[in-house]
Amino acid sequence: MSSGMSKKSKADVRNALFRQFEMHENVAAEIGKYKDNFSRFDKARQVLFSDLQAIVSTSRSEHPMELFAERRFDARVKSEFSLTVKLFNKMWHNCGYDDQGAWPQTPTPPYFDKLIEPVELKKAYEDIKDMVGGRVVVCCADYMEMAIERVKVKLKNLGYYIYKNMDKDFIRKPKRTYYGYHIFVKVPIGAADKKNGKRGRPEVIAELQIQTLLGNAWAVFEHDTYYKKALTPGNQLVPEDVTRDVELINAGLIVNDGLLGVMIKRLND
Repeated sequence: MSSGMSKKSKADVRNALFRQFEMHENVAAEIGKYKDNFSRFDKARQVLFSDLQAIVSTSRSEHPMELFAERRFDARVKSEFSLTVKLFNKMWHNCGYDDQGAWPQTPTPPYFDKLIEPVELKKAYEDIKDMVGGRVVVCCADYMEMAIERVKVKLKNLGYYIYKNMDKDFIRKPKRTYYGYHIFVKVPIGAADKKNGKRGRPEVIAELQIQTLLGNAWAVFEHDTYYKKALTPGNQLVPEDVTRDVELINAGLIVNDGLLGVMIKRLND
């Protein structure tokens, strides 16, 4: 990559590559799998939403502290466009393209050929664990550990499989622009096969985000105004000074989340 390549030129090349990518038959084959399984994904969304609602609503009567923010829970299925963008970004980084080093010079072979390599594209699709996603909101960071354990126990009792060693702890190790805690589960979407028991039960993998009140408010804003702008092809690259500002806001919210926890404890004493 020439050092003189402008951000606009980079964005133009990346966007042209994406336009070709989303129309290619190899990508269409992976999107076809998504469409074929959409009813399963949506069933998992419905089950997860209902179970999260039950966990949040019963928490107030079963626990002396209000761990969860009332009515702050949700579940969704990734959209077709969001999936296409995620596949593109996975392939983009698998090819070694990034803003700090390598960058395609033109939206033509060999750069484009790398992005639609069928074996790697299939792996990228199979690696996606958040086709179904959910979210619950905790009052503050001090309650996070207790809330995580409660969610896991409740979901396990409802027949979910809880993945071990896959948790993403962005509370203790926040991202530059985000903080929260993610767990991965298998959502049961049907009765167990009598012959095979749990092994024969239809399940769908889902990612569950557990966020604080402040973290959730920031995550919604950051996702819609910064994250999508930074990662969705078709947008110009985000200026570096904006990224620094987003990082500073995130760091400040983490500090304020700690202060909020102290305040809540004092109010409850």
